[in-house]
Amino acid sequence: MLNTCMPHYTLYKLQERLVKKNTEKTTTILIVDDDLDTLTVTGRSLEHAGFKVHAFADPLKALHHVQNGCKYCQVLVSDVRMPALTGFQLVRKVKDLRPEMKVIMMTMFEVNKPEFEAVFPSTPIDGVIRKPFTTSQLAEKIRGFLSTMTQETMRRRDIHGRS
Repeated sequence: MLNTCMPHYTLYKLQERLVKKNTEKTTTILIVDDDLDTLTVTGRSLEHAGFKVHAFADPLKALHHVQNGCKYCQVLVSDVRMPALTGFQLVRKVKDLRPEMKVIMMTMFEVNKPEFEAVFPSTPIDGVIRKPFTTSQLAEKIRGFLSTMTQETMRRRDIHGRS
């Protein structure tokens, strides 16, 4: 059963464990959500689905993580509304550092990617998922991005004559 009132040191330990756990897994997902229940359940579920997860409740700490490493993070899954730094601000800053990173925005509102892009044209995203969602829905989106990324890499290798 999840504890909804985690002390800060417990949250830190959870984040530390999620960052360090499962280093043998190759696909790394960066999850950012100030809601601890969503963060914990999503992080653990994605780990169970075979992903390596870096999870942060504080978007500033997540940004710092990207600035100081996280070179293996392939997908950012971020909430829209968070204190200190909104999901939009986080995405823009992460994309400045890592333009190749795929982005999924989580929101409580019913919105699709074209609608999102029309309202927030300066926030480059690859997908939107509406809360509540199932882990399989999120994992399917992530695997779709990874498949596309793999195909693009293979195409570039073919164009440049590399094997």
